[in-house]
Amino acid sequence: MPPRRCSRCASFSDRGSRHLVPHLEQDAVGYVSGGSGQIRDARALRETIRQNAITYPVPRGPIDTLLYSAIKNLIYSPQVTQSMVRSQFRNVMALLFLAICFLVSILGLRNGAAVAWIALFYFVVTNVLVLRPLASGRPESARFSSREVVIFIAGSIIGPVVLAGIIPKTLYPFHNTIVFTPVTFSILFASLAVSALLLMAGIGNTVNPNTIAAAPHLETPSMNATPTQLFVELAREMKRLWVEEVPNRTYMRLPPNVAANHGEFDAHLIEETQPLAQDLDPLTLQSALALATTRWLLAADVLGTLLTSAGAWMLTQWGQSSNANELLLYGSSMLVVGAFAFRGANRLWRRFEFKSRLYWIECHGSYARASTKVGSVLRDRIHTERESINVEMMTLRVWVAEVDSVAFDTDRTRDMVSLRGLPGEAQRVGRHLAAFGTDQASVIVPGSSVDLQRLALADRINPKASDADTLADAYGLSGSQAAKPTLDVSQASKFCTNCGLQLEANQFFCGACGQKR
Repeated sequence: MPPRRCSRCASFSDRGSRHLVPHLEQDAVGYVSGGSGQIRDARALRETIRQNAITYPVPRGPIDTLLYSAIKNLIYSPQVTQSMVRSQFRNVMALLFLAICFLVSILGLRNGAAVAWIALFYFVVTNVLVLRPLASGRPESARFSSREVVIFIAGSIIGPVVLAGIIPKTLYPFHNTIVFTPVTFSILFASLAVSALLLMAGIGNTVNPNTIAAAPHLETPSMNATPTQLFVELAREMKRLWVEEVPNRTYMRLPPNVAANHGEFDAHLIEETQPLAQDLDPLTLQSALALATTRWLLAADVLGTLLTSAGAWMLTQWGQSSNANELLLYGSSMLVVGAFAFRGANRLWRRFEFKSRLYWIECHGSYARASTKVGSVLRDRIHTERESINVEMMTLRVWVAEVDSVAFDTDRTRDMVSLRGLPGEAQRVGRHLAAFGTDQASVIVPGSSVDLQRLALADRINPKASDADTLADAYGLSGSQAAKPTLDVSQASKFCTNCGLQLEANQFFCGACGQKR
């Protein structure tokens, strides 16, 4: 069993571990709802981070209440561990109940035929309890209703008396070729021993409660750019945080919607870094005996091996004998109980612990569209205009937490067992995003090298009107050949001297600023 566990660890240590909740595909928007794990979907995960609390199932029924009261840490354990402990606890109680009823039924009964029939009945019932989980492939537990318990108790007291009076003393099942009493005792106590070891193994896999704490960081930046640009930078930052160059797992991506001229926006992003396995060391016999999570599993496997070997030997002896029918029942029953032990222990052998980081970024605020113009109509030859979005004092919250999770096999989701806040990392990401948003430019200015070269050439070809010598030099003319620029007053009077607005011929005051012509 240990080599099998180590071989599976290689598949987990890379990208084979399942997600905490249903995840999004690359560049998808929204979230996937309707999961079936410990945390159903991204909305529930968001509330888990917000509330700083992991939701655990509440015990139902008197048996579960008794079990969870006796084992305090069971409620904090993964779902597979809880299911195993609950089912094996019921199995132990049911098998103990059957053993007691069987002893009460045959105690003091002098009719050997009636004892044989009672032993046959309990043999069948015990095999059904053990065979059912093997046939279904699920950890089914033996369940008795209140009516069935009353019937078994009354039957164990009244039934033997009635059978002893009805059944003749010579009417044995199978003509007394098989003695069912020792076979039934053997299968009962073997099943009880296996269930008890699996119960102890499940208890050994319970998790101690840890402190649940997230680390929110609040920023209130103002920016003259679309909030979508903030999420573009956030995507770059998340890519820098990739673990071993493996993409993060995105559970929720809701970008800001700023399609209108003004309004409010709300945006969310939840990502988890690649989970890394924490138990990559080889599992040896000494370490298996030392660890509480594997000690009882090893004992269950040893008992299953002994039962399987004994069953195989008995079946071999039955094949070589002509009248040893009891060996057939002994051998087949031991093989069934041995398989029951292996199947139950195998579910807990495949336990792997992971560590990852969870990031949740929330943005909320209001926006308004604005237009920015740079340059004077009369004095500047370059005029720029840009439509931008103004955001004032938006709420930017960043949660960062280190997550410990547990998974059983590749086809099961991981269960979160602890959530530890990382305030330093949350502060770093929050301040980086706030600084990025504040530094966004709202004015368009030519900045490429080609633009600067063309502007320099335009300055030489199209100089200011007062610089006649520069114009002559640009066209290779001498000072005498160059025409001296003159100021046309009639042309200048067509523009406002204050704001530069073009005026009509019969307009004496500027319509924009009121300046007299």
